[in-house]
Amino acid sequence: MRFWFAILVSGLMTLAPAPGSTSGGPPVPLFDMVRYSDMIIIAEVTELQIVGKLQDRPVNNAKAVLTIQKVLKGQAFEATVDVFFVKPGRNIISTAGHARYNTGEKVLAFLYFSPNGHGYRTFDQENGALAIKTEKPFAGAKVLTPGELEKAEVRIEQIQEILEIKDDEERKRHTVNWLVECAIDPTTRWIDGLYELQGRFGKCLGHERDCDFMDYPSMLTEQHREMLFAALEDYETIGVFALTLADLVKDSHRDQLAAFMLDRLDSEQDFSNALPIAEFIAEMKDDSFLAELARAMREYRNKHRRNKDPEYEQSIIDRFVDSARLPE
Repeated sequence: MRFWFAILVSGLMTLAPAPGSTSGGPPVPLFDMVRYSDMIIIAEVTELQIVGKLQDRPVNNAKAVLTIQKVLKGQAFEATVDVFFVKPGRNIISTAGHARYNTGEKVLAFLYFSPNGHGYRTFDQENGALAIKTEKPFAGAKVLTPGELEKAEVRIEQIQEILEIKDDEERKRHTVNWLVECAIDPTTRWIDGLYELQGRFGKCLGHERDCDFMDYPSMLTEQHREMLFAALEDYETIGVFALTLADLVKDSHRDQLAAFMLDRLDSEQDFSNALPIAEFIAEMKDDSFLAELARAMREYRNKHRRNKDPEYEQSIIDRFVDSARLPE
């Protein structure tokens, strides 16, 4: 999970970037979270303290005392650890993206040694401090359910086993297998697997020597792609994750994928959901007429976000599907 501390508008003050951060980028994958964290623990937040102002600026610098329940990586020499973080205060306009700790909460925390030698900081901020609750308050919340925590523990153990493999080629093979397993697992595909398998895995975590660029798409086997296509067929709705998965198999399963996507487009009731499917099909088929229809669909959607015409929407979808099904 990569990321800069939030820019605090008060006085245009900016905090230092966290390890593995990249401004505006997506979260650092779990693989790198495990690789670069000094300690990973399941713990309870038993105490919060305001310990001063960060860098003599008007920002509260807080300390969370975590009582360790289980160590997943690293070594704990005491029953508790101190984790320093930025707590909301009157001079902070936004704390979006910061790690959050609340007294009494159970958390899965990815930690690194504090640069000043006192306690720990949270790796990748909010993505490295996940509260554990019986259910998510809303979709996308930085929260793990007990079932997700159990799966996360397994994944973290698997990653550490892979990282211990000495032979580079063997380690890469095991990594690709692991990424495919994550990508086809409904409980983990939205956080790991798909992003890396697109060839975007590999970030410079602070220094050039830490770059780990891997061409994982070229390492996918025929069996891998069969597994990925089978997982795609299980998606109830074709959204961003399904389209990402479809992109991985568009060359190996072109005809099957085209038929599958057209069937889903034909049955899609929501025009906004139908649009990216049509655009994907047009690009995959490299068809100029379909591309023009897809552009017309997008222009219509952009101009009629409020004043929709359901009959017209259905007619342009039907025209796209009929045209796409004509023999090439």
